[in-house]
Amino acid sequence: MLQVRWSLHPEVRLHRSAAGVLLLFLLQHSRELLFCHLYFQCSLLLTAPTDLAVSFPKSKRAVFPSTSNPQATTLSWRCWMGLTRMGSCAPLARRTVGHPPPIPDNPSAFPFAFQGNDQVRFELTCYALCPSIKVVAPWRLPEFYQRFPGRRELMDYAQKHGIPVPVTPQTPWSMDENLMHISYEAGILENPKNQAPPGLYTKTCDPATSPDTPDVLEIEFEKGVPVKVTNAGDGAVRRSALELFVYLNDIAGKHGVGRIDIVENRFVGMKSRGIYETPAGTILYHAHLDIEAFTMDREVRKIKQGLSLKFSELVYNGFWHSPECEFLRHCIARSQQAVAGTVRLSVFKGHVSVLGRASPRSLYNEELVSMNVQGDYEPADATGFININALRLKEYHRLQSKVTAKQDE
Repeated sequence: MLQVRWSLHPEVRLHRSAAGVLLLFLLQHSRELLFCHLYFQCSLLLTAPTDLAVSFPKSKRAVFPSTSNPQATTLSWRCWMGLTRMGSCAPLARRTVGHPPPIPDNPSAFPFAFQGNDQVRFELTCYALCPSIKVVAPWRLPEFYQRFPGRRELMDYAQKHGIPVPVTPQTPWSMDENLMHISYEAGILENPKNQAPPGLYTKTCDPATSPDTPDVLEIEFEKGVPVKVTNAGDGAVRRSALELFVYLNDIAGKHGVGRIDIVENRFVGMKSRGIYETPAGTILYHAHLDIEAFTMDREVRKIKQGLSLKFSELVYNGFWHSPECEFLRHCIARSQQAVAGTVRLSVFKGHVSVLGRASPRSLYNEELVSMNVQGDYEPADATGFININALRLKEYHRLQSKVTAKQDE
């Protein structure tokens, strides 16, 4: 008997169907014992791990769950979740290669589709942290993808062997969930003209049926990081990272905030349609943008915004452990040193609206911008400023006029 043991938070929900199918397939078709690092998207941050055992007897029939067998080969690892789908791959893979199994060659297997980005993200991280690692990718093996060419065959196999599968013919789309978001792909969503079915969304309600009274929140930041959330209505306060994020997920979810339907460009070279729910992340995104604009120098913010685009690209493509990504993380962290203060906002009917902000590090000078007080601003200085900036435009159009005149001759 092979026993695989996961260390998980007791409230974490597992999407174990694909992993179960792949592991069972490996056990049935491998002469040697393979160490399979199974990747799960989780619904809560893992802070107090407990053990969950899944045993596969020699009959190859999966049993969920099972008690410990002292004669079983037990392989243990800890599943640590990142904040986004693309961001979760690097810390999970890092944790995996940080705990090598007691078998030769350290092979690792991941259950991913051959068209997906996650296979790239996991393997790039594994090779960066453990260059000698051997990665087994079942869905890229002909004997696997020829037997399971599509989702229908996988569902049939799972049903035959008693593996719980959340995907059904009535809900034929895949779901990847973690603390920040859930994504939906495949099935009827592969046709970009198809509207998402009403029953698809799991984290947010329909904005049209959401409460008729907004929630007004105050979010406090220190060095660009949210450290406190206060509900102005009922006085509820959340401070720890996990409590804060779970609470914002609840607030945003009940108001239908965080839904998006997009066509994205996968790193592997194809476009894909995905539907996402990011409730808490959407609130924090708007709040952080606002306090950042309030406290950060204009030119620094321009550079930081450019770096953020590149950082997003690197994370999406799986280059978290690249030297350029490490450099960008340091740059972005440095830009956040003065990003502190409180943003007041409203969450209502699918929208997040900023109502106000305050900060001890603000670069906003009320007297300087006031229409009622001259302050340190000298209006006459604007004439020279405008003339200097107009010089370039005058010269450009003067030369363009000459070129046009010659062409008309």
